[in-house]
Amino acid sequence: MAIGCFLDPAMQEAREVVPIPVLGLGETSMLTACMYGHKFSGVAFHAKQAQYYDRKAFEYGLASRHVPFGDLGIDFTEVQTAFASPGRMTETFVKEARRLAAQGAEVILAACATVNSIIRREKIYEVDGALVMDCNAVLLKTTEGMAELAGSVGLRASQRRLYQPPSRRSLEDWMRIYNFR
Repeated sequence: MAIGCFLDPAMQEAREVVPIPVLGLGETSMLTACMYGHKFSGVAFHAKQAQYYDRKAFEYGLASRHVPFGDLGIDFTEVQTAFASPGRMTETFVKEARRLAAQGAEVILAACATVNSIIRREKIYEVDGALVMDCNAVLLKTTEGMAELAGSVGLRASQRRLYQPPSRRSLEDWMRIYNFR
């Protein structure tokens, strides 16, 4: 299962309750970026979002490999507008990517599935020697590969500690409370 949001919402909870691979756009992109360069960063669409992504990098154990995320200084409505008129957004993206590369980032992530789609369509693959990674493609292909590994060799998330499933009693209580059948 692929969660196509860079914030990886409900990823941990999903890993607790389903026996299939669950991958999030943020975690998958950050971990993959570490295989393509020593340090990575990304460009969010606004500053608050960038702060969330910095926290995620820390949560995923990647604090020493990440340069704090930059941002486009726009809201989601402006991201949607960029599908038809990408000029301003892509110019700002390149400017931020240059700044992040100057700070040591070797891999730049377009840190939103929607922003990534626009950056990819505009064929921005590299900025000042830093790779601009296609996060959506990485999530798709990594999820496919993990699904194949699950089917062929039984590879799945350990449910020993962090992804330990809730007890049967807890599940039954929640189903009753929320009227699930």
